[in-house]
Amino acid sequence: MAEKELTESWFIAFRSPLDIYEKHANFLVAELAVYPMVVLTFIHAMRKGGRYRNMWIAALFHGLVSEMISYWVPEIDNFWHAQSSIMMLGRRLPLYIMSIYPLVHYVSTVAASRLKLGVFATAYAAGLADCVFYHVYDIVGIKLLWWTWHDTDPNIYERQFWVPFASTLFRLTFSAAFTLLFFGTHKLMTGKTMYQTGSFFQEATAIVLTSLLTFPAAVATHFIPLYHSLHDALGASSEVCVLAVIYLYILIVWVSDRNGPEEARPRKKGKHPWKDELTLVVLIHFLTFAGLAVFAKPESIVSTGVHEPLGPCNETMQMYNAIGQVCIYSVKSSTVNPLY
Repeated sequence: MAEKELTESWFIAFRSPLDIYEKHANFLVAELAVYPMVVLTFIHAMRKGGRYRNMWIAALFHGLVSEMISYWVPEIDNFWHAQSSIMMLGRRLPLYIMSIYPLVHYVSTVAASRLKLGVFATAYAAGLADCVFYHVYDIVGIKLLWWTWHDTDPNIYERQFWVPFASTLFRLTFSAAFTLLFFGTHKLMTGKTMYQTGSFFQEATAIVLTSLLTFPAAVATHFIPLYHSLHDALGASSEVCVLAVIYLYILIVWVSDRNGPEEARPRKKGKHPWKDELTLVVLIHFLTFAGLAVFAKPESIVSTGVHEPLGPCNETMQMYNAIGQVCIYSVKSSTVNPLY
């Protein structure tokens, strides 16, 4: 990359927005749309205070932990982001991606908690809401080269609209694990309801545990039994695995809703809690990405930065999957994919 395009150190690097506009204008639009949305979620969290604020903080740190693990573990280091205005960790992590974690987790968890179904069902409702909210961004983003996926990695080889089914499963399961840990650890320590604030130590502990344990908990309790055991051990397609998880989550939420407490029943009087900052976030989100899907021109994009290394297509590497199998091989480096 030319020196004028990016001024950098390993920890943080800057790229001129004018350069992004010239080469990748739709990416700049997406980046500039994310920051106001995450600010609105932060305003909502601070206005509500207490556990809302703590949830926002936990989501931010969970995002940092998840991204660092993804770049550190070779078996899941299979995607590369386009270069945004502010990049971190050796040009691998855009700042706006860090912002997306509190944006999506916060909106989906708050929305799910308004169903008043209890900690367990709320977690799976949050997973479904997260998937709906994020999937639009996932489809538009890969089409417009906001990131690229490894061409032949078996974990992400099966796709729809070029989005790996594993990416959809990631959003479903990690959001459910995040919500379950954030509210569950609080419930165990305090015995209080989801949004009743505990002591400073209890709240700090809940934030730390949620930030650090969401990734391993999601893999151990969701990815391994619901995906890798079926996909890797039994040969089920990724599509079948993801649809099974979606149907399972819907069933859990539906059963909980049909047997929910009286306070979970809708009322015709009073103010509607959805008329707040989060309503504006949802509108900005879907209108922005719908507009980009209609008006952006992928053929004009010049996506610079870190990409999958080029090399001999027949070069392979041994890869371990999550259930310990060592018989999977993937291409270590590839020639240019015409879809990109």
